[in-house]
Amino acid sequence: MRYRLRFHLQEIDLVGDEVIIGRGAMGQITIDDPMLSRRHIRIDLSGSAPTVEDLSSRNGTQLNGHALVDRATLS
Repeated sequence: MRYRLRFHLQEIDLVGDEVIIGRGAMGQITIDDPMLSRRHIRIDLSGSAPTVEDLSSRNGTQLNGHALVDRATLS
């Protein structure tokens, strides 16, 4: 299965079993936004359905307009 991240006008292919997104160089996808933590979210692609979880970021993560408290399945 192929997964892509849309962010503003960009589309980024998500590859591997796990993708770390943040504003620091430690992640696979770096987004230069002061609202993001260095390691902000993890997308797990290893299972039958992709999941996302916040990595204790300072500003939190919202999914479909709601605060992401735990891991959530993406569709």
